[in-house]
Amino acid sequence: MTHTMRTLILRADAIPLALFGLFGLVMDLLGYFAGIGAWKSVFFNNPLAVGVVEAHGLAIIMAALLLRHAATSDTGIWHITAVAMHLFLGICNLVFWQGFINVDGVPLGIVATVYQFVFVIANGAALFLPRLNSKE
Repeated sequence: MTHTMRTLILRADAIPLALFGLFGLVMDLLGYFAGIGAWKSVFFNNPLAVGVVEAHGLAIIMAALLLRHAATSDTGIWHITAVAMHLFLGICNLVFWQGFINVDGVPLGIVATVYQFVFVIANGAALFLPRLNSKE
């Protein structure tokens, strides 16, 4: 796999991550402060919303870091970071799937979870394909 392909994977990963994070953050804050949106009945004036606000905010920060470092000469650490992040987020989506059911957000949950595991695979390929090619 070429450096250009590894850079493309990180950028293709970061853009939807930032969009999902921003959408989630806006919905979380609307639910908490205004009692509107998918989580309105759960988050309105509920300080426990801090967990999802933090998670979506951190997704935006991670997306910025992936974009910033996508073209560095050694992208390996960023692919490892992306694999770990997406594996964690994807597993969390599955473990807490009932949350998507509770707010009639199953289609969004499917898209988000599939996205997580697609980029576990893509970033994993970016890590391991160079090793396979060097053995040939």
